[in-house]
This record gives sequence, C-alpha cells and structure tokens, in this order.
Amino acid sequence: MHFYDLSKISVILVDDNHHALELVKTILRSIGVQHIDAFDNAESAYEALTRAEYDVMIVDWVMRPVDGLQLVSRLRKVDSPCPFVPILMLTGYTQEIRVMRARDAGVTEVLKKPVSVLSLHNRLVSIIEHPRPFIRNKTFFGPDRRRREEERRGPDRRSSETVEPVEHTADRRESAGE
Repeated sequence: MHFYDLSKISVILVDDNHHALELVKTILRSIGVQHIDAFDNAESAYEALTRAEYDVMIVDWVMRPVDGLQLVSRLRKVDSPCPFVPILMLTGYTQEIRVMRARDAGVTEVLKKPVSVLSLHNRLVSIIEHPRPFIRNKTFFGPDRRRREEERRGPDRRSSETVEPVEHTADRRESAGE
C-alpha cells in the first residue's frame, strides 16, 4: 500500500476518550504524520488554536462538557483564530441527519468510527488534494457543502442568494510536501 507523504502536516486532535485519542494518534503516526497535538477537551484545543496554526483538525463529535459540533461552530465564527482549518469529524453516528448537521456546522469531512488506517489516510489525502472553497452567506460560513456538480433542471434556486467565495492564503498541498 502506497501512502501519501504526510510528514509535514500538523494535526490537532481532540477526543475526550483517552483510548480513542491514543488509537488515532497511533494511526496518524503510522501513516507518517509527525506533528500531532492531542487534547482531551474542546476548550484546551481552542486555546491551542489561538497560539498555533494547524493544517487539519480531527475532532470527535461526542465529548463533554463541550462537544465537537459546538467546537466546530465556534471555529467557523468571524472572530475565530482559525476559521479556515479543515475539520475531519469522527463519529460513531453517521445517520444522514447527523452528517447534515455536521456539514451545516462547517465540518469538512465526516469519518465513521471505528476508523481504519486506510480510511483515515484517504480522508486526509482528500482534504489536502481537494480543498473545498469556503463560502460565506447570511446563514453559513465554512467549506462548500456541495459534493458534486449535478445537472440542473429549471432555474438555479441559489441565483438570487448572495454567496461569496472566501479566499485564504494557506495552501495545504504545499505544506503536505507535494
């Protein structure tokens, strides 16, 4: 199995379950990620995000007292220290309604637990190689939620909505050693 070179990316990992945190750290190391900062709560992770830049955030959904979705919502605010960080959410609950909630909060990708080496590697590569443009409108700021271009029939219902693509300077492909 050929792995993408992930040795130059920095990852912030957040999970309040010690065993899950250690497992994901081990997987990240096994696929070549060398810079991993791990936190067992959302508040400590947010503090770290105010002091350092990360290429990717991996966060569990179900945590206490602040869950992963609340952390994501806070990070996608205008005054956030890192509104553009790609966010990979881990969850054991992948019903469509939950995936939609995560997407609507600003999550870049969702990965079902338990994670495997290959699934985590592939998701990270996808985030790096296919960065999503960021969108800002009246009710949403975050990565473009549309997955694929579909043939449009009839008028474009978004044409009357003001959607502004938002540019940022970070180029994750460069930092990943491509």
